[in-house]
Formats: sequence, structure tokens, C-alpha cells
Amino acid sequence: MNPGNTPIKRQADRPKVQLIREAEKLTEFSDWFRKTAQKYNPELFEKLPAFVAAPKLGVLLTGTNKAFAQIQEIFAKIVRQAPPPLNSELLHKQKELSNLVDIRKFNITRFDKQQQIFYNIANLLDETITLVTVKTLSEKKNERRQARKEGKVGDNMQATSKTTKRKSESIRDQVFICYSHKDKRWLEDLQIHLKPYVINGSVTAWSDKQIAPGSKWLPEIKVALAHTKVAALLVTPYFLASDFIHENELTPLLKEAEKGDVRIIWIPIRACAYKETPLKDYQGAIDADKPLANMKAERDKAWVKICEEIKKAVNR
Repeated sequence: MNPGNTPIKRQADRPKVQLIREAEKLTEFSDWFRKTAQKYNPELFEKLPAFVAAPKLGVLLTGTNKAFAQIQEIFAKIVRQAPPPLNSELLHKQKELSNLVDIRKFNITRFDKQQQIFYNIANLLDETITLVTVKTLSEKKNERRQARKEGKVGDNMQATSKTTKRKSESIRDQVFICYSHKDKRWLEDLQIHLKPYVINGSVTAWSDKQIAPGSKWLPEIKVALAHTKVAALLVTPYFLASDFIHENELTPLLKEAEKGDVRIIWIPIRACAYKETPLKDYQGAIDADKPLANMKAERDKAWVKICEEIKKAVNR
């Protein structure tokens, strides 16, 4: 044991920890935009006389501008601190945010659009936090693997580059979230409940929301599949009806599951014909006769149970 190594490791990890903490400051603003969207109910707002509605809209715009100024400062810091290619992805997120927070889009007669914009801003900020956390923690894990790999190569000079490459490709440590884009709200629910596990490093989750704009989808998905240890499937009629999911995600995942390389955790979101698919051979994360969409008070408790199952599967 060499105590002198500990400070060096901590010092090397410090910039990554600072980057994650800086990104987590966006949570406050994500909550503000979401609560504001809920507070300004379009139906109530549009019933107000113009002389009452106008001041309320003015207060809203002032608050939005102040929040956006602070968000821009945080973005500037995390873009400076983030290594490539993460910094490029963050710049794309910053551009998306600027397009959303545009005062010209606010129209007192169409507050339903403003409400959706606020929800979109909150979702984008959540995606940014997840992106920074997942990519930074993945980088730390990759550095540790690389260090171990180099140590093994030093101990065994017979190792060939071909063997090393094969071992590197076989590393599986992340959760692949498979869903239909028509079920986006359920993806967001899962990501929110998984976030504590992502922050503490016990789970690394991936969804196609992390594909940078301009990137080719299929190659990115194939890379993610190659590093998948657990597949979390958000199963609905839309999910089962998607040819893209069936051909490019579900079929490869099931093949890897048959070999024992991937654990399937399918989550009944809505009632659907899953018994007509290979999923009938896999135990659902919860009772398939009581899907999440049918729950109200018990839904959060079910999500916690699902996330615990995902964590256990990752750490097996």
C-alpha cells in the first residue's frame, strides 16, 4: 500500500468533480422553469383582461431574463472546464437553450406555447446535467480501466494488440434505455428517478438523447449497445409497434441477453400485447397487469423499486 498515491488520485479527479458540481447548479433553474410553467396555467391566464395579464407577463419575462443570464454564466464555466468532445455537445445544448429563451416567442394571447417552452427549457437543463454527469463519470471509469489494462500488459508482454482490443470492446458497464419517442414523458420520469444513482456513480445510463446534433444515429446506438450491461425497456404499444426499435435495438439486446451478456429489465408502462413478443419470457420489473400508466399515488414508489432493480443488475 502506498499512501502517497491517494492525494495524486484525488487531485486528478478534482476537475471532474468541480465540473459535475457546476452543472448541478442548473437544477435550481430547471425546477424554477418547471414550477413557473405549472403556476401560469394557460386556461386561467388567457381569461384575464389584458390590463391584468400584461403586468404578469412582464414579471414573467423579467424573471426569465434574470434566470437566463445566470444559466449562461454556468454554461460558460462548464464549457470551459469540459474536455472535448463534451464541450462541443454542451455548446449545442447552449445554442438550443438560446433558441428557446427568445423574448420574441412570448405572446400574451398564446400562453399555452409559453408554458411548453418553459417545460422544454427545464427538460433541456435536466438533459445537460445528465450529459455532464454521465460523460464525466464514464471518463473516470475509462481512465481506471486503461490504467489496469496497462498494468496487465506490463505484467504479460505476450498480450497482443488484437487481444487487448477485443477485451476493451467487451467491457459492459452502462444502462441502455430503450423507448419510443412517443413515450418521451416516461423516459423523463425514469431519468429523474435514476438521477441520484447517476450522481453517486452507481449507475451510468444512456439514451439516444445523448447523441449530439449532427451525429449519425445508428453508429452511436451500436457503440452504446456494445457497452450495455443492463437494458431498461419502456414498454408501451408504441414501443412494440416501432420497426426501428425492433430491428436496431430490441433484437440485438435480446441476442446478447441469450448469451448472458446483457440483463433485460422491461418496464410495463401501458397495457400492450407483450405476450406476443419475446418479452413474455422475461420477468417484468413490476406486475405487467398493473402498468405505471394505471398508477397514481403508487407510481413514485414503483419507480424507486425499478431503479433499485436496475442498480442491482448493474452491480452483479
